[in-house]
Amino acid sequence: MKRKIVSVLLCVLLLASLLPVSAIADATASGTCGANLTWTLDSDGTLTISGTGAMKNYYPSNNDTTAPWGENCSLIKSVVISDGVTSIGYGAFYNCSNLTSVTIPHGVTSIGSCAFYNCSSLTSVTIPHGVTSIDYSAFSGCSSLTSVTIPDSVTSIGDWAFDSCSKIKVVNYDGNIESWLGIEFADYGSNPCKNGSNLYFKGELVTNAVIPDSITRIKNRSFYGCSSLTSVTIPDSVTSIGDYAFYNCSSLT
Repeated sequence: MKRKIVSVLLCVLLLASLLPVSAIADATASGTCGANLTWTLDSDGTLTISGTGAMKNYYPSNNDTTAPWGENCSLIKSVVISDGVTSIGYGAFYNCSNLTSVTIPHGVTSIGSCAFYNCSSLTSVTIPHGVTSIDYSAFSGCSSLTSVTIPDSVTSIGDWAFDSCSKIKVVNYDGNIESWLGIEFADYGSNPCKNGSNLYFKGELVTNAVIPDSITRIKNRSFYGCSSLTSVTIPDSVTSIGDYAFYNCSSLT
């Protein structure tokens, strides 16, 4: 009888060793977050969002997210958004203060307001090509954020989008100066360079900004806080320069 019990235990252990790691690491919680989207939070603190279509909006209440993973918000360390997801909803990761990394796929076209509000442990973020809008307060309060990558598909950045992100030192932009000047920066805390960051176009530090002849207007806050900018050449085609366009460009001589 003892031999039989031992044999059964050995078989159970053998089967467990053949299971994939994902099967052993049970999900802490799961559910839906869109018409065709599901989410799973595993025991390692990784929140994975899968499926197709737009994420729901979750308007914060009592300074917390109302997203379905809200009660486990403090457990979330990383977010992986799978291909097929087209938007990040309003307040999705609001106040997830232990979130350190996020993976955003190329299919996402918009990052909702307050999506990463007060994610104070987030250190860097790469916004993929295809995103056209970063809504107000999207990354406000991300006090550990040191670098951000913005694609040339972005055409508007809302109020306070990078407000209180005082540690951002590097802004990587995937386009050129002409497309940078095409971004509509909202009035308050919208330009991630506002705290004296170094601005890079396709990996090259921008020190001398030569505005092309095709530009007629330099928009509000275009170079707000770009600390590495030392000179600017403005052509006759430019007829207006927006508010705070070169505010706090401390190296501009």
